Amino acid sequence: MSKLPILVSMDLLFLRDFLNHVKSDVATEWTEIEAQSERGEFEEYEDYERAMNYPLVRAEIGARAVYHELNALVESQLQALAETRWQRLNPSRSNDPAKWKTVADASFGQVRELIEAEYGIYLVDVEGWCHIEKLREVVNAYKHRRGNKRMSEIFKDRTAYKGTFRYETSIDEATQLLEQVPIFLDNLITAALHQTN
Repeated sequence: MSKLPILVSMDLLFLRDFLNHVKSDVATEWTEIEAQSERGEFEEYEDYERAMNYPLVRAEIGARAVYHELNALVESQLQALAETRWQRLNPSRSNDPAKWKTVADASFGQVRELIEAEYGIYLVDVEGWCHIEKLREVVNAYKHRRGNKRMSEIFKDRTAYKGTFRYETSIDEATQLLEQVPIFLDNLITAALHQTN
């Protein structure tokens, strides 16, 4: 039985519904564009290509939105797990609420260390962690570099080109992440509960 909080399960349900709507809308629009092409409504091939780009870009934006939402969901759950240890290590001593710190002020690395210290669980050992690392990598690339990879990722062995310059997102990959993220979170929460009992 899943240990995911009900609000997390609801968020995942809403994200799946959103992605299904994006997928359906894009498919409908592509079908209409193909019909327009068959009727000869595009004077030039470039007009057809331009028309196809709109739903394609909309699909990419929809996929990226899901990536960002999943990343936020993962980070909030990790912060929730780190909260107990954070409170023990950082008791509020100031009467000024503006000076209070919360676990949300901690870096991702600090949150990870708090969880590992509190529960004796190494995130790298939790099934599905590799998907979370990839998710964070892609989200951070879009957040900080408009989706561009670091040069070290492009030229892995420093001598030869190893792939594209930019991360690509797709509805299919976002759908896979919607399956993988809850597995990781459920495994992590289950392990943490096991350690506290």
